[in-house]
Amino acid sequence: MTGLAPYAATEENSRGRVHAEDSPSHRTEFQRDRDRIIHSASFRRLLYKTQVFVNHEGDHYRTRLTHSLEVAQIARTMARAMRLNEDLAEAISLAHDLGHTPFGHAGQDALDECMQAFGGFEHNLQSLRVVDCLEDRYAAFRGLNLTFETREGILKHCTPERARTLGDLGQHFLERRQPGLEAQLANRADEIAYNIHDVDDGLRSGVLRVDDLGEVEFFARWRRDVERRYPRIRPRQRIYEVGRAMIDALVGDLVATSEARIQRLAPRSIDAVRAHEKPLIGFSQPFANAQRTLNAFLGEHLYRHPRVRVMSDEAHRIVTRMFAALRDDFDLMPPEYARRARAAGNRGGAAGSARVVADYIAGMTDRFAFEAHAVIRDESSVECSGTLATGLLPRAARMMNVPAPPTRHRSIPPSQRLIVALDVPGAEPARALVEELGEAVEFYKIGLEMMASGCYFELLDWLLERDKQVFADLKFYDIPATVAAAVRRVAGCGASFLTVHGDRAIIEAAASEKGPLKVLAVTVLTSIGRDDLREMGIDMEVESLVLQRARLAVAAGSDGLIASGQEAAALRDALGPVPLIVTPGVRPAGASSRDDQKRVVTPARALADGADYLVLGRPIRNAPSPRRAAEAVQAEIAAALQ
Repeated sequence: MTGLAPYAATEENSRGRVHAEDSPSHRTEFQRDRDRIIHSASFRRLLYKTQVFVNHEGDHYRTRLTHSLEVAQIARTMARAMRLNEDLAEAISLAHDLGHTPFGHAGQDALDECMQAFGGFEHNLQSLRVVDCLEDRYAAFRGLNLTFETREGILKHCTPERARTLGDLGQHFLERRQPGLEAQLANRADEIAYNIHDVDDGLRSGVLRVDDLGEVEFFARWRRDVERRYPRIRPRQRIYEVGRAMIDALVGDLVATSEARIQRLAPRSIDAVRAHEKPLIGFSQPFANAQRTLNAFLGEHLYRHPRVRVMSDEAHRIVTRMFAALRDDFDLMPPEYARRARAAGNRGGAAGSARVVADYIAGMTDRFAFEAHAVIRDESSVECSGTLATGLLPRAARMMNVPAPPTRHRSIPPSQRLIVALDVPGAEPARALVEELGEAVEFYKIGLEMMASGCYFELLDWLLERDKQVFADLKFYDIPATVAAAVRRVAGCGASFLTVHGDRAIIEAAASEKGPLKVLAVTVLTSIGRDDLREMGIDMEVESLVLQRARLAVAAGSDGLIASGQEAAALRDALGPVPLIVTPGVRPAGASSRDDQKRVVTPARALADGADYLVLGRPIRNAPSPRRAAEAVQAEIAAALQ
């Protein structure tokens, strides 16, 4: 790279690598660093790690991977403008979050609390640990063997105690020396990217509103400018244009302010930069104040918003429970980690083995952490002589050295997979339909219409007397104490399934009183489509909302989910075979679907994608011959399961 400033990092002034290597033939040393980072397993896993919104909440939200790419783009732009080393700035930017936990800062805070007695946890230091020793790709050394300059930029800050364990890099911190300008630049690029892009994600999610951001003058100023230039601009374009303008303004201010500082100091080398008492890369005071104001607004209105907090609280519980379980039983981890934990424990006691457990958890993606937690939760509730008999998600089970379950609930008799909805105005028409269907149907759903008729439990008892299974579709939704009391009442009535709506506390309350019942959590009603969600102020795809609610429900203890067949495959991919999936909105092949159901599938499609039970009402009740219609559906089910 030519034309660099005298104080820029170069191959000639680099402090090199811990393990000496031959120079690369067709790229620079810092390009080699960048390439090793991109090809690392830790970098790939960033795709499924949270920025603000958990990965499954939507396809268009930032993840740690997209955030790192955006940081690198901003850092390269500024490095080129200032004649600094673009390749080094890019490498640092791409690596800065490699050590981040699943679930964003909620996961980091939880793991730090767990590790307080063992030295704590900090993601920048963990990122350095990843590139120094956890990545295992090369025969000649552990880690990625990156240059001193890249490692210096990854670390950012460090306590004296930890610095003493880091050799030359740690000594650099003990002497309170500054990092090179490329490292300082990457740090500021990170600040620009996460502030502006978190605004974009917050607005996209509906958690933030454009008018609320009016109290942030920096945003309001650029909004006014964009609306003046484009009076008829569409809302989505306005958000993008305002974000673009803010980034451009921040980059311009940082470059101008930093170059003025550098000109005053006139450093002739990177060592002169490191010897300066303060960083040279930074914003002017007005822009620094604007960044702080925006960050404070995001803290209050986005990061602590109830919708974000509910997932953050759940993430905190998951990480805390996993840490305790894995410390108690190393064999729940893959064999390599179990061996490392025992060896580290022999060398360094409890702190050594705890660090290995933290390494394992920090390396998880959001979705794998959900799965691993489900494995641990199920393991704690099953007695099975050293192995886990049931309830394990196959990928997590395989990674965590435990046996996996069958791929689907094959033990369900095909004849019991059809549930007919008795959505009729009273007990008499319900009995008449059941009598007509005879042996063709073994499972019935009775819901709110029957409850309103005043003969709910009378009909339930009548069905049980005829050896029918009952799905109590009551969709309980109230404060947790009321839901718990209602579930306790229904649990003794002989029904097999019961539906609930609600948050984690409601579902946990229902699960605590369910007895022999299986509690099924409603995700999104099949009568609801994307436009309905938007009208309700929920700016999410239906599938994303279903996945979000399903993960929360399973973590809270539900046995299964009520979900459209259109989301069944995504649920199985995300959650494995453990939760039951009961699918309404099913229409026989060739049947009309002109009613209030918006997300419908055929029996064959629902079963192929992972549904366990199919709920049909009108296609059977309104058929010229309900029994023949039911038998035809049973035939479709049998054919699909062959």
